[in-house]
Amino acid sequence: MLLCLIFCYNKFNFNLFNFPSDSEILNCFGATSILYNNNNNNNNNNKPKKRHTLPKADKDKISETIPHTFMQVLVGVLMSDGTLSMTGNMARLSIQQTHFELSNGLWLMCKNLRLVFADIYTIDRNNWKTIYAFQTLTFPFLTELFKMWYVNINGHNIKILPHNIFELFTPISFAFLIMGDGGWDKSSSRLFLHLNNFTLTEIKIVQNILLVKFNIESTNYKVQHAYPDRGYIIAIPRKEINKVRELTQNHIYPSLLYKLGL
Repeated sequence: MLLCLIFCYNKFNFNLFNFPSDSEILNCFGATSILYNNNNNNNNNNKPKKRHTLPKADKDKISETIPHTFMQVLVGVLMSDGTLSMTGNMARLSIQQTHFELSNGLWLMCKNLRLVFADIYTIDRNNWKTIYAFQTLTFPFLTELFKMWYVNINGHNIKILPHNIFELFTPISFAFLIMGDGGWDKSSSRLFLHLNNFTLTEIKIVQNILLVKFNIESTNYKVQHAYPDRGYIIAIPRKEINKVRELTQNHIYPSLLYKLGL
């Protein structure tokens, strides 16, 4: 895995527009790196203060050459804990995860694509797990994603499923959704997808995708949520788990395979 990481990092670290291919990004999926927070200190919030910028022409060029594989990754990330926010007239991606390998893997992909230049920073929460976080620069392609994934309701930007989510959702997307919002129940050998921010209608759309595209049956149930029409979990039963593993296992980081009961 270390050799894979070294290859990925060195392979792409040449010039601004030397973009990795889909297959090269996939080669990074199993890699674990320690390239984070190089300026670490003992503060509770180690967020880097230096801001990095790119000319608009460079942002346009990068946005035009984003690999399809990375877009599949973003679908799973945005269905889970990834967020998009507008800064000025363009959007940025923010990642906050307690799983280091997931945050660092996403950071490495973003760094290789020239979407981020700052290191991962940590947020310490006393007795809670440390959060590993980073933000990309703003880009036109992220702005287009923001328009697809968010609607403004009473002055608040609320995440929704895009109208073409059926076409967008792939095994790679599924894997990153599991890593971000999946949970394994040992007692029943079930996989839970904690899609709390989506409505029941959207939950049923996801269930339909799992059934029609992947022949995976599931159920859903309601949990407490700040918004009464949201707060649902999808449960995938024991008899369907092997199908999930066949689809996603090769795309899931080693430290997160426990979410598949492995």
